Amino acid sequence: MIDYRGVLENLDQALDLYSALPDFNKEDLKDTLTDISMEIQTLPQKYSVLWDIFREVRNKYDEEQYERLLADDTLRIKFYERFSAFSRTFAIALSTVDYHEHTPQKKIDQYKNDLRFFRDLRHAVRRRYAEVVDFSEYEPKIKKLIDTYVGTGEKVEQITEQVNFNH
Repeated sequence: MIDYRGVLENLDQALDLYSALPDFNKEDLKDTLTDISMEIQTLPQKYSVLWDIFREVRNKYDEEQYERLLADDTLRIKFYERFSAFSRTFAIALSTVDYHEHTPQKKIDQYKNDLRFFRDLRHAVRRRYAEVVDFSEYEPKIKKLIDTYVGTGEKVEQITEQVNFNH
């Protein structure tokens, strides 16, 4: 654990001061500080429960099977929740020296590859089941319609860069 120039000491003083207030409620401070080593210990379990969603997928290399399985709204929401939990915890783990020193590189690479796979799967599933709309295929048609049928009667001056609404 790193104490950035007495930050933890100052936090300790602030918490002591806060707890002395008349309206102090101990529940207000619940989960104020988290031991990241305890969070990192949950990473293998979060990884396992994420993969457990796909236990019935026969061909692990067939992305279509994963997408079809997630047609069920309840299962898809469960996937999103478990993926988010895994990715948050993995990000915490990667931010610590201890994790890098005590975890085989092969395991870190496996988690990274699977994280990429699940991120891409989430993106594909959100498009497939119309949870997001990809306007990129319509942009040229809309631009042509505007250029053809909308005019100002004067020269148009572009004052801002084009904005990409897909990201």
